[in-house]
Amino acid sequence: MSFAFQNFFFNGDTTTDANSFDGLAKLAVGNGRTDSAPASVLTLDDLDALLLHVTQASAIMVNDKTLLKIQSLARASKLALPTIDMIGNRVTEYNGVKILRAGSYGGSTVLVDGEVYAVRLGADGVFGVQANLPSPMVYEPNSERPAYTVRIDWFAAIALGTTDSVYHLQRAIA
Repeated sequence: MSFAFQNFFFNGDTTTDANSFDGLAKLAVGNGRTDSAPASVLTLDDLDALLLHVTQASAIMVNDKTLLKIQSLARASKLALPTIDMIGNRVTEYNGVKILRAGSYGGSTVLVDGEVYAVRLGADGVFGVQANLPSPMVYEPNSERPAYTVRIDWFAAIALGTTDSVYHLQRAIA
């Protein structure tokens, strides 16, 4: 369920899947908060410009391959990525903003290579909403289901507190 939610978080679209919710891709495009130029190659200048579009960004979200490209660009510029936090965890940050890795869903990555989101998380930024608490229902074994089955109904979505809380960037990575 967490992988499906992560996929909906970025790529959800209620016009194609009534059981999902509108994700960051649709919210960013709908608010004119995107810059797509996949023919040009990702640079640190692109990341700087991306962060200018989001007031007090909380996170930069990318897939693994894009993260490796950012780290390569940072090393070439003599920036220290990743860093170690106070309790010894590896933390990758750019310009004081944490870089979070999006995973995969259904055998493919949630974000395409070179796709970058900057977001401000919180009540005045990108936040989650739910209509109910998850309610599990347990079905006992019968002739159709030879084992216990658990169904969880949960109605959740994401919302934008302000339109400047998300920005999407698409570039090629070499």
